[in-house]
Formats: sequence, C-alpha cells, structure tokens
Amino acid sequence: MKFTKLFIALLLVSSPLFAVKTNNIIDFGNILTNSNTSKEIKIEAENHQVQIINIKYIGSKAFNVPEIEKSTLISPNSSFSFNISAYHNQNTSEKGVIYIHLKENYNEFDIAISLVANFQFQGDYYSGSANLYGKQLIDWLKTKTFTSTSLSYKDARIEMWGAIDNVNGEVECVYTGRKVVTDGIPDVNTTKFNTEHTWPQAYGAENEPQKSDIFHIYPSYEIANSKRANLPFDFVVSTPSYSDGGSKLGNNKYGTLVFEPRDSHKGNVARSIFYFFVRYNNSLQGQTFLNKQHEEALRQFMLIDPVDDAERKRCDEIEKLQKNRNPFIDHPEFVNRIFSFAENPDFPDSIKTDNSFDFVQFFNDKDSELNHEIFIYNLGSKEAEISSISLEGTDKEFFAIPNYITMPKIPAFSSFSIPISISKSTDQDKIATLKVNTSDSKSYTFNLKVLGTLNSIQDNIENKITITPNPMKEKSVISITDPNIKNIKVFNALGQLILELTPEQSLELNKSILSTYGNVFYLNFNSEMQSTTKMLIIE
Repeated sequence: MKFTKLFIALLLVSSPLFAVKTNNIIDFGNILTNSNTSKEIKIEAENHQVQIINIKYIGSKAFNVPEIEKSTLISPNSSFSFNISAYHNQNTSEKGVIYIHLKENYNEFDIAISLVANFQFQGDYYSGSANLYGKQLIDWLKTKTFTSTSLSYKDARIEMWGAIDNVNGEVECVYTGRKVVTDGIPDVNTTKFNTEHTWPQAYGAENEPQKSDIFHIYPSYEIANSKRANLPFDFVVSTPSYSDGGSKLGNNKYGTLVFEPRDSHKGNVARSIFYFFVRYNNSLQGQTFLNKQHEEALRQFMLIDPVDDAERKRCDEIEKLQKNRNPFIDHPEFVNRIFSFAENPDFPDSIKTDNSFDFVQFFNDKDSELNHEIFIYNLGSKEAEISSISLEGTDKEFFAIPNYITMPKIPAFSSFSIPISISKSTDQDKIATLKVNTSDSKSYTFNLKVLGTLNSIQDNIENKITITPNPMKEKSVISITDPNIKNIKVFNALGQLILELTPEQSLELNKSILSTYGNVFYLNFNSEMQSTTKMLIIE
C-alpha cells in the first residue's frame, strides 16, 4: 500500500503520461499598421506521438493562420512549428484564438492559443483615435478637423484656382477632364469654368466657413457643374441623359436621378463628403443631403478610387491655409470603423458565439488528474453570457465540471474555457454530453468519452516486458519483446529522472549503480501509442 501511494505521487510530480506543451498566448505587442510581423507557434509532444486532427481559427482577420495538413504527426519528444503573421491597417487592438484538436495516445482534446496584437499608426497625429468606433470616432475626428482659421470665399477660390489645383498654368475640371489656362479665378462667362461645391450649398454649405472649405470645393466645367446641381452621387444604371469625360447623369438602381463622377474623382467625392459631414454636421439642422442609399455608393466610390499622391499633396497644401486635415485622406480606413454616417454611426450590439470542436475523449482514470478544456468564443461586439452548463447522460457521474454559482460571461472577442476531468475510475467505456447554452439563444453539445483503463491493451504491453529478479539482489535483467517501445526512463522514489535507456531485447541493471539513488525505482516504458510503468525494488 505504501508503494502504491508513492507510485501515484511519482506520476503527479515527475512525468505525466499525457503531455503537450505549447504557447498559451502569442502577444505580438505594438505593431505599426501596414507592416507584417510573424511569430512562431511550437507544439511539443512529450513521451507520446501526437496527431493534429484539425485546426480552427476564430477572430480578427488581422491574423493569418496557415493551412496545416490534417493528420500531421509529432513524434515523441519532438515538436512541430508553424508561423502566424499579423497585418492590419487600423490602429486597433486585435484578438483571435487558434483551436487545435489533438489526439495523444487515446486522448482527443483541444488546446487553445490566443493571439493579441496592438496596431499603431506612424506618428502621434491620429494616436488618440486608437480603438475608437462609431460615434466616439466621429466625435474625436471632429476635434481634428475643427479649425478657427477660415478663408473668405474669394480667397479660397484664389488659392484653389491659382495654386492648389493649378499645374503649370492649367486647371482641370474634376468631372470632365477639360482644362482651362488660368493663374487665378477664371471668368465663367468666357471660360465656362466654375467652382463646384461637393456638398451642395442648398443643403448647408451656403454659409461660412462651409462655403469656403477647400476640402470640398473643386474646379469644374460649367455645364458639368450645372448638370450635377444639388443631386446626390451614385452609380447611373439607366441610359445617361448627359455624359462627358466619364461623368454622367441618369437614374440609379432605385430610380432616383443622380450624378456619377468619373472614376478618377469618385474617391475624392466620397472623402470630401465624409469630411464635410464630420466637420460640420452638428451645426447643420435637419440636413437631408446624405442618406443611406447615397452613403452606400460613396463607400464603393472609395474602393474604386483609392487615395493617390495628388490627393495627399492637395491635403498638405490645404492644411497650410486652413490649419486642418481631411482624416479620410490620411486614413481612408476610418470609414470602416463607422457603421453609418447617414444613420446610426455605432455598430449594432451583437453576440455571435462559436465553439472550438465538439469531441473530447479521455484514456486514463481519475488518479491521473487528467484535465481537458472545452472552449467557447465570443465573436460579437457585446458581452455574451452563458445561461446554463450541464452534464447529461447515464454516465455523467464519471465526468466533473466546476460548480458555477454565477454563470460565466464572455467579453467581446474573447473566449471562455470549461475544464473537464474524470471524476472516478472505470474499467469500461463511459459516454456523456456537456450541454452549454448561451445568451444569444445558441446551444452547444460536446461529446465526452472515457475509455476506462483499457486493461487489455495495457496487459499486452506489460506482458511483453519482464524484470527479473524483482526485488533485485545484485542485478536485474529487463527483457522486452515489443518492438514498438521507443525509450525507457528510470525515476527514483522522489520522481527524479536518473537514467534514460535505449530499448534492447535484454538490458541489465546493476545494484552498484542504482543503490546510490535509493532502493525504490519506477521504470517508465513508452511506445508511440502506449505507456506503462513498472516498479523495481532493491533488497
């Protein structure tokens, strides 16, 4: 009885029969946006071969998790590595979880590796926008677009026509591509060129400083300017009633009369309108120019016509005069963090839970204190609550889960793990289910199975190993007839590893060597799929 207790203590202290080591969390730290960073994930197998059954990634698209070949094998006492890369254009903190479903010996279970990265813009100008979304982001951007410097309408046009949009003495119409030779404000009667207000004066741009804000006024050919009038921008799907240089007038898919700018100016239009909305919307009572349909097209405009060097240079020149910038030129990705300009800017509160895998299998008894975890991940922007956790089935008493007095809550974009363990010994296979219900009305059922002690298999390997004599007098011989045994580890009574042996058909252990470490030893025999331990005593 004394030796039995020592044996159990040895297993707990020295070398668990089922062990997989890996990183619990991969923290990329602070990363500059638009730069690629990689980290290594290593899965180490101890004592037994480990098989990767499946890999599932849930979380931010900022992380690139490679395809790992299913049924990848990791040999005993070796490791398997792969790289995770992180890349993002937003100054936000991103999270994700990699679930890896493994089979080790007869166990099938999951491990989870959390991914975390904090992306930052270069420089400090927009640092205050980190992790802001919706109305909070709009309110913060308003502080960056506000300026007390305002040009008169005449001065603004002089700068626009004479310098900002003047290239070698010529100014180009943003809608048609027509050009006019000028060194200042052209005479509309002789040149047919005029100043276009992207946000119409009739909808709130008729007063200062809106009227003179160069971020939304552009040079245009008079006829194009007149055809556009106060119409919203959208894609024309009908036969155009007017077209010039790629811009056209006609009906959109909703049957509304709209103006479509040529492709090279589409993004400029969208970024100008979003800027104007952020800069002035609070002071515009009952503005009705920007609606949901209009915004839908503008977001597509930005994809068709990304920011170019000419637009960046124009922003720099305007800043010198107005002392502010258009944030949607510097960071057009801000648009993706605002749910809607025309309606509610905040993203809807959402819960979207998901599970890792739905199968866990144990091979051992309660004395091994073997624990596995089941993971549930919250993909939503709102905290999710687990409403109930229960074990079901006729064999449920063979499994143990924590007794939750208060049901756990899962923060947005985070995971929660439920530890599962074997509660009692069994010589027979036992099956149960773990049922988890969440506050988003989803139910997950996890299949649990314990294979008992598998005595017949243990007997097979044990019958192929003999130690004689035992107890040892002067020496003992280990005889092995199982070719699958890969290594033998010898531990003393304190669980300290003292010898590692290469299996042979006949191995000799001498008292003169062992006795310096004590008189009770445990020999751990390992094959790829099985392990057994035998006691050796010195008289």
